[in-house]
Amino acid sequence: MLRSTAEHAAQPDDPAYRALVAATNAVVGVKVKALPNARSNDSLGEERNGSGILIREDGLILTIGYLILEADQVDIVDSSGTTVPASIVAYDHATGFGLVKALAKLAPKPIRMGSSAPVGQMDRLMIVTGGEEQTISIATVVSRRQYAGYWEYLIDGAIFTAPARMDHSGAALINKDGELVGVGSLFVMDALTPGERLPGNMFVPVDLLKPVLDEMVRTGGQKARRPWLGVNSLEEDGRVKVMHVNEESPADKAGVMPGDIILSVDGESVDTLEKFYEFVISAEHVWVAEESGRVVGGCVLAASPQTLTRRFVLARPVQFARGMLRGVVRDRSLRRRLVSASGGDGSHAPEVTQIFTDPQLRGKGVGAELLRACESTLRAGGTTSYVVHTQRDDNEAGIRFYRREGFVPIGESRSLGESFLVMKKELD
Repeated sequence: MLRSTAEHAAQPDDPAYRALVAATNAVVGVKVKALPNARSNDSLGEERNGSGILIREDGLILTIGYLILEADQVDIVDSSGTTVPASIVAYDHATGFGLVKALAKLAPKPIRMGSSAPVGQMDRLMIVTGGEEQTISIATVVSRRQYAGYWEYLIDGAIFTAPARMDHSGAALINKDGELVGVGSLFVMDALTPGERLPGNMFVPVDLLKPVLDEMVRTGGQKARRPWLGVNSLEEDGRVKVMHVNEESPADKAGVMPGDIILSVDGESVDTLEKFYEFVISAEHVWVAEESGRVVGGCVLAASPQTLTRRFVLARPVQFARGMLRGVVRDRSLRRRLVSASGGDGSHAPEVTQIFTDPQLRGKGVGAELLRACESTLRAGGTTSYVVHTQRDDNEAGIRFYRREGFVPIGESRSLGESFLVMKKELD
């Protein structure tokens, strides 16, 4: 199996072969016992087995988050059968990743982190599961696409492979250079094309982890979180149907009930889970930063100019009408303010339309963390830049903040009598 991933017949002293062996050794078993009264026991069971990947010398292990959801006890098992206890470090709902840390020294070396961006259709990759009975197989990438899960989960660039493996939870997806490019999440029936039968697996691309890893370790997740409705939904016959509503969730408080059909969001019709979550989560991303249960900041990223314009008109119709009467349409200044623009080349870029922090916590990094959340989402979607419109007058502190964060001025705009400095940041 290991030889089939190399470009030539691998030998024990071949560096490529040794890299693959080292990578497989970094994959460990993850055994979890959940809390007896955990809500997730109904779907995941109280005792759960999966895999994880050692990614740091200090014993930090990457896995798929649902394995450790509401966990009471976590143990790590390496290929020799050695078992050590572990503590939960983080679970990130947005990406689906989970982190645990071994409480004793592990023999294997950490895996090298690769990039999932170059992974394409028909690539041959290695799937490795951990534990005493470690298993290795070769799979083919059959598609890369957006994936929406019923639990309000939406990621771009998911990696779909075939043939299917049932021991996929937390499995490592490794390239020919012995680098980690994905983490196993699901068994799916339509790996190639939605709606067409081809059993396979979905892997979460590792590039989604890189922008948020340090924050996950530091805070237990992404401190700046995206919106959550509290519904489980199913796509059925071209309609999105609500299957479950979490108690005390925003959806519950709004009167959404199981069996409801989601026809539209903000006036836009929806017929797939992807479109539903795009409108709710992606068209305008909203993050809230909290500290000790108190909201200390917030940020809105508009990825769609049409969405931003529509929201503005609905929220402030009088101001919009006054702007029209002032000749804004003729000089297009309102359009420049509302539509995400980058420079004078006519191309469009997403825009941070709102950002605020608690005045008592300014200078403490809250605003920077909110921008990191925006950038994580943008990078995952393949976006290379974004812009802000910040007030030009009496706003020296705001302009300095954006400069420190890597923004550069690219122009000016006016909206409703106010002057704005347009600043743009290129993402690495």
